[in-house]
Amino acid sequence: MTLEVFEDLVSNVFNKFMDTFFKLNIDLEIVKNDETKSYDNVIFISLFGDIEGAFVLEVDNDTVKKFLDRIEQKLEQSMDLSQFVKGYIGEFANILVSRVVGNLGKNFGNTFLSTPSLFSGVGMTANLFYENNLKTTIESDFGCIRVSFSVRN
Repeated sequence: MTLEVFEDLVSNVFNKFMDTFFKLNIDLEIVKNDETKSYDNVIFISLFGDIEGAFVLEVDNDTVKKFLDRIEQKLEQSMDLSQFVKGYIGEFANILVSRVVGNLGKNFGNTFLSTPSLFSGVGMTANLFYENNLKTTIESDFGCIRVSFSVRN
């Protein structure tokens, strides 16, 4: 999978997720990764079996708060930040990693995904160290979400 294919996949899945779950049409763009930027929430999913690797989605609290404010207005219900990150952002990560693995051109067969793990803190940075690494950042009017995917050959 090339970086361009990965970026397109991330953009498409994000747009479909926003439309399906919240009936929102979001303008987003792929931006250059800022390796110095840190995030407050990291969702980690490991892959094991025929494909070994990891998936990381990073988002800061300011982005989540803007996102949550817009969604609460749309859904007319309130949610706390932690519930939103664990539930909706975690589900977005799960959907996205499933689509990425499915688009690797290999049979999904004996590849398994771990349950998403959420790490929250202040100013965290996550790096993956497998041989093949793809990383992109999507930016919208909410802020930035960084997505990383890494597999072993």
